[in-house]
Amino acid sequence: MNPRETATIEYVEDHKLQPLMQQLIELVTFSQPRDPRQFMIEQLQNLVSARDTGTEPPTLLEANNFAAIFGLIDITGRGSVSKAEAQSALRKVGIQSDLFQSELVTRETFVKAAEEEYKQINVTYKK
Repeated sequence: MNPRETATIEYVEDHKLQPLMQQLIELVTFSQPRDPRQFMIEQLQNLVSARDTGTEPPTLLEANNFAAIFGLIDITGRGSVSKAEAQSALRKVGIQSDLFQSELVTRETFVKAAEEEYKQINVTYKK
């Protein structure tokens, strides 16, 4: 790889451009606003505001969404699922990290860990 390619890759990674673009596309396709460009401008302004004020960035999924996902994998209603089931479900929404220590994952643990990790994934700016 030549120095220019290396510098470009480092720039894209350093500025988290790939996850930023992915997040914008997810938000636009989910919301389907009349004016996608204006919507993306507003989302970028929200990210700048979150960065500058130390608040949470806008995300597509929230606690209630993770609770619903848990409900889909807890088909027997036990209130817990296996670690493998929990991780598999989260991989489908882009969470690749191993978040669980125990072999059984409760709903509360699933929702809390998933929400926290998803927020971290959506911090698409340099801190």
